[in-house]
Amino acid sequence: MIKKTGLFLLVVFSMLAFSCQKQPEASFTTDKTEYIAGETIQLQNTSADAHSYQWTMPDGQMTTSTNASYSINRTWGFGTLNFELKAESKNGKKTSTAYHSVNFIPASTFSIDSTAFVYYPINVTTGINAGNWQINAWYAPYQPQGISYNDANAYMNILFPSGTLPVPAGTYNLQLGTTLLPGQAMIRMSRWWWEDNWERFESLSGTLNVSYINGKMHVVFSSIDAQKTDSWGNTYPVAKISGDVTCH
Repeated sequence: MIKKTGLFLLVVFSMLAFSCQKQPEASFTTDKTEYIAGETIQLQNTSADAHSYQWTMPDGQMTTSTNASYSINRTWGFGTLNFELKAESKNGKKTSTAYHSVNFIPASTFSIDSTAFVYYPINVTTGINAGNWQINAWYAPYQPQGISYNDANAYMNILFPSGTLPVPAGTYNLQLGTTLLPGQAMIRMSRWWWEDNWERFESLSGTLNVSYINGKMHVVFSSIDAQKTDSWGNTYPVAKISGDVTCH
């Protein structure tokens, strides 16, 4: 009789222990709403009443860490990544699952005389400057001749005629100078380093193409003739510039 009573009490206690386990509620957030190829997504666990976790990444890989991260391949274009978080109670009998998707856009690149530069991380903004519509695409580092990340920066402007917001899709003829007529555009790339020394490349001729992908402005130009000058007033032989820029 004692053995039966003990067994009964064990069953009761087990049932009570199970019933006392709260139902977990899985949830998580990301540090941004949109990313650029090459960036790392930070996944912050905000689950409640959970004891253990299992993340499923877009490539199928799994991890049981509390928080997680995922790096986007720098060569990828437009896309969406899907994440899953499963939260479990202490005994593993109660579970909850949360899902979240994020979008990403391509990293932007440009080249000067076949030397390629990648905007990583990219920071592209839009605004009005001197009556022209422009894309500012700032990047760092620039490291020729031992110039370090902290000693140099660079930027690129693509200017269009004013009064065309948003810029219509199509092909634009490149000019030298900021006085632009409809259907014209100008590209200026500048590289700066210590003591305000700089070198600048300005488009002489050629064309660029504007299109829209997933609502994002996409600008492409290839092997454009550009005039190079520097802060000392020197003029150099014509350079070739190319670019592939996505605005976000």
